[in-house]
Amino acid sequence: MYRAKIGLIVAGVLAVLTVAVHWSLTSGLNESIRRDVSDELTRAQKLFSQSARLESIDFTNLAAGFARETEFVRAWAVPDITQRRQALFVAVEARNARLEKLSRKADIIAVTDTEGRVLVRDLNPNVMYGDNLKAKYPSVAIALSGTPNKDIWNFDGRALRVAAAPMHGGDGRLTGALLVGFVMTDKEARAKKELFGTEVAYTLDNRVVATSFVAGGEGDAAKEDVERAKELSASVFQAGSPALAAFGAEKPSDIFPVKVRAEEYLAVVAPLPGNAVSKTGGVILLQSLTQALKPVGTAGATVLIFGVLALLTAVGASVLTARRFLSPLDQVEGGVAEVINGNLDYEFTKASPDYEGLANALNVMLARLLGRPEPSEELDGDQAADAARRWRADAMFVEDIDAGQVAAASAAGPVADQSALQLANEPVERYYKRTYDEFIAAKRRVGEKVDGVSFDSFRAKLSQNETALKGKYKCKMVRFRVVVQGSQVTLKPVPIF
Repeated sequence: MYRAKIGLIVAGVLAVLTVAVHWSLTSGLNESIRRDVSDELTRAQKLFSQSARLESIDFTNLAAGFARETEFVRAWAVPDITQRRQALFVAVEARNARLEKLSRKADIIAVTDTEGRVLVRDLNPNVMYGDNLKAKYPSVAIALSGTPNKDIWNFDGRALRVAAAPMHGGDGRLTGALLVGFVMTDKEARAKKELFGTEVAYTLDNRVVATSFVAGGEGDAAKEDVERAKELSASVFQAGSPALAAFGAEKPSDIFPVKVRAEEYLAVVAPLPGNAVSKTGGVILLQSLTQALKPVGTAGATVLIFGVLALLTAVGASVLTARRFLSPLDQVEGGVAEVINGNLDYEFTKASPDYEGLANALNVMLARLLGRPEPSEELDGDQAADAARRWRADAMFVEDIDAGQVAAASAAGPVADQSALQLANEPVERYYKRTYDEFIAAKRRVGEKVDGVSFDSFRAKLSQNETALKGKYKCKMVRFRVVVQGSQVTLKPVPIF
């Protein structure tokens, strides 16, 4: 039934709207978040470069300031090389102790001669003694030429940020160079992450040397996630990557995507400013798209949940509507069809409170048309029910005639039977009244009650049966005779051709 499909159509529309809203919302949020993450990375890269440039100047000035201090000048004035090295070592240790109080203890502080050979270093004056750093690291040569500078070294497999400054004796002669170095660590990367709000990875010689990725622990106990760092290095520095192009052009790269452990990031690579020689010392800033896009999934799931709830509500409302309205309406339609097909004894039941009035109205209409007592007549419920039952029990059992009799009567042509002729010529009103009186009298003779049989209802039903049988027998008219057989009173049709 089409009416039942309305709920399904509504459910289908809700499903389509849910999908459309979900797609519109999630795609819009996805694009907006990606744009925000990209903008945030661009700002972070600019701020990081500015900060690194200032730190480079500050670092260079730190080394240059140490190199000019009186304790070093006096040490250079000691003629004996052994005693001079001892005095330089004491001065170096004092400077590192000072840095330690500032939470900036250096990983190396060393002094070279004018040839770039190590005289002393912190911790142990004899370690690295005589090593030619000038030959390994051009920034030492720059310092020995009189220019303080900062650079990044690959020092024993570690990335070392080094400030080199020339040293002079009391007479102003160049005596050597002072080197102050800090290893670029994951701890430093985590500190920068807190400052700039992005993951940070330091690079040197086209590989990642330290990252802010954490595998476990918190604060100083935090440990770097080495596996993620290796995966990032392999991904960023593969052939044709934006990182290689950025270092070659000595400028920041465009924003590009990268995956680490199935987590999607947006990244930007930039050389670290202020290096005297190194062109591969740089930084990678990353922002997790996977984490940033989580609200999109939450919002999309919320839309889908509400859509499913609305869909279930629509389907439930459709089912309840069908049960409360459509099924009872089908019963009413079926009752109307019963009446149309000749069942004049049909009584419309109260299939639903919503159709109670309609059922009563139809019953009243049938009662008035057929002459039955109306449901609203002054009878109590039991009396009305008894009257209805009596009328149905007193239904006029029509005794049909067989096909042979019909054929013989039809072949005989016009009415030949005298009794049939009298029936055919009897006026209609007299015929109905006489038949009704005979029927009632016969019913009473056999002891049946006729309280529920009125003349109007009797005539209506008789007329209906005459019309039906006239079509069946293909005759001019049908009249009835009252027949009593034992205790049963029936009406026998007489076809008249």
